[in-house]
Formats: sequence, structure tokens, C-alpha cells
Amino acid sequence: MTATLDRLLADVLHADGPQEVPNAIVEAALVRARSVNQRRPFLTSLDRRAWPAPVLSLGNRTIARFAMMAALVLLTLAVIGAAVSLGSRVFRPSTAPFSWSTAGSMAEARFQHSATLLADGRVLVAGGGRGDSPLRTAEIYDPFTGQWTPTANLLDARTFHTATLLPDGRVLVVGGINPNGSMASAELYDPATSTWSRASGLTTSRAQHSAVLLSDGRALLIGGSAGEVAAPSAEVYDPTANTWTRTELMNQWRASAAATLLSNGEVLVAGGFTVDNASSASCELFDPVLGTWTSTSSMALSRPDGHTATLLMDGRVLVAGGTGAPELYDSPTGTWSTTGPMLLVGPGGHTASLLPDGRILVAGGVGIDMTAKPTTQLFDPATERWSASTPLDEARQGAAAVVLGDGRALVLGGIGTVGNALSSAEAYSTAP
Repeated sequence: MTATLDRLLADVLHADGPQEVPNAIVEAALVRARSVNQRRPFLTSLDRRAWPAPVLSLGNRTIARFAMMAALVLLTLAVIGAAVSLGSRVFRPSTAPFSWSTAGSMAEARFQHSATLLADGRVLVAGGGRGDSPLRTAEIYDPFTGQWTPTANLLDARTFHTATLLPDGRVLVVGGINPNGSMASAELYDPATSTWSRASGLTTSRAQHSAVLLSDGRALLIGGSAGEVAAPSAEVYDPTANTWTRTELMNQWRASAAATLLSNGEVLVAGGFTVDNASSASCELFDPVLGTWTSTSSMALSRPDGHTATLLMDGRVLVAGGTGAPELYDSPTGTWSTTGPMLLVGPGGHTASLLPDGRILVAGGVGIDMTAKPTTQLFDPATERWSASTPLDEARQGAAAVVLGDGRALVLGGIGTVGNALSSAEAYSTAP
């Protein structure tokens, strides 16, 4: 059946003029798809901007035929390379070589900024720092054209803030630091109009806090610092009512904690530094239905800041950086376990991205000598081990990262080896 599908696709793709897609191709593709144990949806939409101009000019029926043929080709490749599930925690990642390619440069160098994947596939970059000054500027990256374009400035300059994509497509930017200290202001970016508008202010100023979009569409803000004090409070933003509501107090004062939305709708908050700047290993869970916090098992190691927490496809959470070996949190049992050691041992400052094949890409960060590194490493949930990958073109820490709609991981900005802010961006891909 593999030879049949290959032959049928070749006949259609090499024929002159518009061709109907034979039913036999569909049937052959489905048979091949059923030959594996598990398939992962990978093609959610076909954006017209991704198609060459000659194809777009051929009319809707021809576009539909090209789209069907492209989808079938991609389906075949995805099925062959997809992970075969041997259990809830086993993945078989692609063995294709990984590489970095340039993704242009932002108009302004920045670090500790936010990068948000918009609903239309573009990326919004906002704020951050450059030297001692927080930035008001914002810009858009279009992965279809590979171009950076300035957009409207933030209403307030800020760095160490958070940015959360809301269900209606707007982006909520909250808190941070400006020359006057930590901030209580919030603003909303509307991609449809490329404008910012003022949102209701927080109940308290926050910087180095955490933010998570809850399953019900509200946004949860967690901890952070107000001046020299780490806040024990959290609050929830309702985008429909444009209001903030305090939750009950957290069990631990903390800032720079890592927060993750779990598969069951709860939020795991791990580590951070406390009111006396002590490093914390404690963890707690937020229940958005009850609005309450409960303690869960502590990590084996305290992690003050610089660590990341990433939800794996099997529901576990990988916490890496901060200090020592990474750890995995198992939500059903509420327990932690240690993974194999990372290749770059340092306090963090890296980015962590969930790739389409289920592995975690950790890029950059600082080493024990506290300088930025170009190290790239992959975590495989199947073996719970780390492996080296192609280094970044430019060493960086304090960067931002998003996974694009085509599966590439975009890493942008940050601080370079001599402490300089970076404007460059690069994309990580398995494509040839």
C-alpha cells in the first residue's frame, strides 16, 4: 500500500494542468494511517499566506486540490514519523537532524521581554530592558514572510512583566518594573487594530510574578515582588468583566516561581525566592473552581529563579534550571522524581519549548561562570535523558521563545556573552 500511495501521488503531482484528487489516494492514505498505533493531529489549517502567488491565482477549486494533495503528503510524512505510543509515557521522536536558521532581527535589542504567539500565527514582542531602561516599544514577527514590523508602543514602559493570550485573541500585559519600581498597571493589545488599551489595574503592584491562562478563559497572576517584598497573594482577571479578584493567600511568599496549568485544570507553582530572599523548594496547587491553594510535595532541590516548568504531552511537568538536576512532577500522585543530568549546569536563564514530537528543547542560559551560553539540549520523556543538539548561532540568556504554528521554535533577544542586549532571533527546525 505504501508503493500504491507513492505512485498515485506522483501521478497527480506530475500531471499537466489541474487534476482531481482520486479517491484511491484518500483510501491509500487512510490505510497507511491505520497501520500505526497512534496519530497526532498536525494540520489544523491552511493559511493562504503560506501558498505561493501562482497557486493563489488559479482559483478556489484548484487551490482546494493543491491543498488536499499537500495535506495528504504531509499526513503521510507525519504518520511515518509520528510517535508510536507504547504506553502513556513513551514517545518515539523524529530522528531528523535539527538546525538553527536566522529569523531576522528585531528593531530594538531587548531582554526580559515577552513574546506571545497570536491566534493568526504571528508573534507579538513587547517591552523588556535595554541597559538600565525598560522599553515601551513592541513589534510583530510574521513567520510567513520572516519579517519584523513595529507596532503601537505599550502605554507604559515595562520589563519583568507577563503577557497572556486571552481566548478572544487579545494579549494581556501585566505588571513589571519601570524606573519607579514594581507596577500595578495592565494593558490589552488588540491584533485586529494593532492598538493598546488600558485594562483594570491590579490589586497590588507585581514584578517577576507568574501568569497562567486558566481553562475557563480567566488569567491567574501569582506572587511576584512589590519593592523588596515577595507577595503571598494571587489574583484572577476576568476579561469579560475587566476585573481583578483576589484569591485566598498562598501558602508561601514567593517571586520568580514557575507556574504551569495541569491537565486537570489546576495550577502548579514551584520554587521561587521568598520574602527573605531565601531559595524555595516548596510547591503548591491552585484550584480555580474553589479559588483555594493547597500544598503539594516539595522538589528535592530549591530553585530561586531562572528555572522553567513545562507541561509534557503525558501530563507530567518538567522543571529545569535554578539549580541541580531537573525534576518531574507527576500530578496524579503529587510526587517528584529526578531526571538524568542536563549537559549545561547553571542557574538557568534558558528557554524551554515543547516540540511537536513531545521532546523539550532547552536553549541558551548561563553556565556556572554566569556567562551566556549557546548550548542547546533536548529532553526525551521516553528515556528521561538529555542529549546535545545543534548550538545556537548566538549565545544568549534571558531570551524569550515561542513555538510557531509550523512547529519551529523561535528564540529571540536576550543578553549576549558580554552583557549586551540582543536584537537577533533564530528558529529551530527539523526541516531539511
